Amino acid sequence: MNITFDNNVLLSAILWDGSVSQKLMYDLIRRGDVKLFVSEDIINEFKRVLKRDFFIKTMK
Repeated sequence: MNITFDNNVLLSAILWDGSVSQKLMYDLIRRGDVKLFVSEDIINEFKRVLKRDFFIKTMK
């Protein structure tokens, strides 16, 4: 199964321990038959939101 998380789900999964998104991501990874994909656009948006809303510096 191929899965792509949108930016909101990705942020929730990474930034908030115990979030539903994080639990889902970990469960999917543990299954072993799931491939998680992310696009360059999602990564760029992710970096913008981290910088803008969370004051976290990201690599270029």
